[in-house]
Order: sequence, then C-alpha cells, then structure tokens
Amino acid sequence: MIKNTMKNTMKKEVSKELLEHLKQMNIKSQKWVDEDPKNRWSSMITEDPKHWANYKIYTVDEFKHYMAETMHWDLYKSVNGIRPRFMNYHLMTTEEIEADNDALFKEQEEQIIAEKKEKENTIKKVSNYGNFTEKQLKEWKVI
Repeated sequence: MIKNTMKNTMKKEVSKELLEHLKQMNIKSQKWVDEDPKNRWSSMITEDPKHWANYKIYTVDEFKHYMAETMHWDLYKSVNGIRPRFMNYHLMTTEEIEADNDALFKEQEEQIIAEKKEKENTIKKVSNYGNFTEKQLKEWKVI
C-alpha cells in the first residue's frame, strides 16, 4: 500500500458569489435603517473573506446553513432553556434546520401568548383584594 504523503496544496477561497451576497444583505439592511434611522438599528455582516474562511464558509449555501444553525442554536435556548448541544447540524440540510426553526418560532409565540394570559389572570385575581398598579405587582414579584 502506497501512502500519500503529498499535502493538499489547494487553498479554498471564499466565493465571489458569497461576498456579493453579503454585500447585498448589508445594502438591504442599511436601506431599511435609513428609512427610519431614529427608530431602527441593524448590525452588518462582515464582508471580510478571511472571517468566513476561518469558519470554513466559502459559498452562499454554506453561509445559509450556518445562519440557520446559529438561529436554531439561540432560538432553541430561548424556547427550551438549554442549548441544543446534541444537534448534528452537519448531518442536516438547511431546509431541515429552517423547518425546525419555524416550529420553534411557533412554539415561542405560543409561550408568549400563554405567559400574557397567565399575567392577565393573576392581575384579575389580585385586583379582587385591592387596587394595585402593575408596577407594585412587579415589585412584590406577583407577576
């Protein structure tokens, strides 16, 4: 058996398509901010190819997968209280991660509605005993 001792000398480069995609995303974000600068803010995505190469992201598809992954990482924590360290994102398609993100967004919305109803019910119950402000109820950790 012959052992291949040659090193891979081909260096992968971030695609021009990815850099253009990032540029267009930033232009769109800046335009949105410029429409109402007193009330809008947006971070910009770095267009530095070295940054993306460090993450081993070279194409638009790899970037979209990475963004879906990072969204899932934070959204899962928000909904479930723990980080999804058990996920094998590299085995999932971008579409699978995005579908899970959609389900998590729906679950998060349901949690927000349930928490709002619980708060309203608590205020109603407490109001039977006196006329209290929401500020007072928060100070007393009732809501």
